This record gives sequence, structure tokens and C-alpha cells, in this order.
Amino acid sequence: MKRKVSRNRNSMKKQLYYPQLDSIRGLSFLGIFLYHSIHPEFGSGLISSFVQYLYHQLPLAIDVFFLLSSFLLTRIGLVEYEKRHNFSFVNYFTRRVLRIWPLYYLLMFLSFIVFPIMAVKAGASMSLPDPLFYVFFVSNFYHVDHVFF
Repeated sequence: MKRKVSRNRNSMKKQLYYPQLDSIRGLSFLGIFLYHSIHPEFGSGLISSFVQYLYHQLPLAIDVFFLLSSFLLTRIGLVEYEKRHNFSFVNYFTRRVLRIWPLYYLLMFLSFIVFPIMAVKAGASMSLPDPLFYVFFVSNFYHVDHVFF
């Protein structure tokens, strides 16, 4: 009986994990990261124009990333429905929260507590936005320019 359960769990993991998508997700992350971190000045030649065109296509990586996430999250929901003949929104969103929020709040802790302490000890100044905007997920409505890691 235990072997059947472990086989079912392994087949369940195989249904929910697609290693082929890891490279696409990694390239999407790299594209998003490069677009936000590198702001090159382009020349006027043919090759520079081509590189500039490629650079300005990097935001499409966000669409690819969301497309992959949508596929994987929908697949998780469908497998749960196939397995239990029921779908629980509460369980689904609880799993999402438990996966995302710990890392998010760790980043907030580092950004608002650890980095400012390190900046003071290094003799550097650091400007931060109001942390409540980030704690309550409304940071998109905060428009003051800040140096924020």
C-alpha cells in the first residue's frame, strides 16, 4: 500500500513539474533583469540599431513569465480537481501565500531594517519610502523617487 502512495506522489510531482520550462523561466528572468539594470547608450550604426531593437524587446519577457505562471497555476488547479473532484480556492490561495509571502517579507525586513543599519555603519545615506506601502502591497501608488534596493 505504501508503494502505491509513493508512486502516486511521484506521478503527481511529474504532472506538476515541467523541467523544460525552467530554462524559459530563467531566460525570462534574465531578460527582465537586464532591461531594468542596464541602460546602454546606442550608436547609430546598423548593428547598434539591431541591438537597440533587441534591447527594447526585453520587456516581452514579462509576458512570457506571466504566461508560464498562468499555465503552471492552472495546471495545479486542474490536477487538484482531477484528484479530489473538488477545487478549494482557500487551499489554493493559502499555498500561494505560504510560497510567496515569506520571501517577500524577508526582502522587506532586509530592505527596511538590515540595509539601513548597514548604510549607517558604512557612513552612507539611504533614502527609503514609507514601508507601509510595501507591507500592504500598494507600493505602485507611491511615486516619490527613492534609492531603494
